Amino acid sequence: MEELKDYSGPFKKDLKYEDFSKDVLVELLHGYGEEINLLSLFFARAINERFGQEAMREILVEAWQRMAAPEMEPPRKAAKIEGNDVEAYCKLNQLAGSFPNGRDFYKYKFDLIDNNRAILTVDDCYACRLYEKRGMLNEWDWNCQVLEKEGMLAYMAYVNPEIKVRMLRGGRKDASDEPACKWEFYIE
Repeated sequence: MEELKDYSGPFKKDLKYEDFSKDVLVELLHGYGEEINLLSLFFARAINERFGQEAMREILVEAWQRMAAPEMEPPRKAAKIEGNDVEAYCKLNQLAGSFPNGRDFYKYKFDLIDNNRAILTVDDCYACRLYEKRGMLNEWDWNCQVLEKEGMLAYMAYVNPEIKVRMLRGGRKDASDEPACKWEFYIE
């Protein structure tokens, strides 16, 4: 059967992802990655409105910490990513559903120095653009400096508890050409 380039034709009662072309699947993956992040924002807003900022922050950190294994296991299995070094951590992040690279959500690159050291530079981040546009500077700083780091610690521990992280840049920017954030991952 020929791969579907769209679903504008008749309804298929037994439709599967495997029926679609690579372009459609890539489009869906990007959309699902954005959906994961937006869902987190909607939950955060609802929690904040009902229970306040402190509860919202605690719940967000806990939720992203709990997401580590469910988010990292599918790419590990699908792409057969083995190992427990920084390189494996970087590969898994490149395929993580909540961290889609390209288009309008995130634009980033990992510079792998060796198997046990890498630098992640996020040049563009949807959350940072949102915080900046709305003048939410304290939320921006907290998201980058606390939530992201706490989530990363859990994701790193999934791969290897010996992986460490150092934030090189994060939070509100001093200049518009600065990256959204920059992190170093390493094993001593």
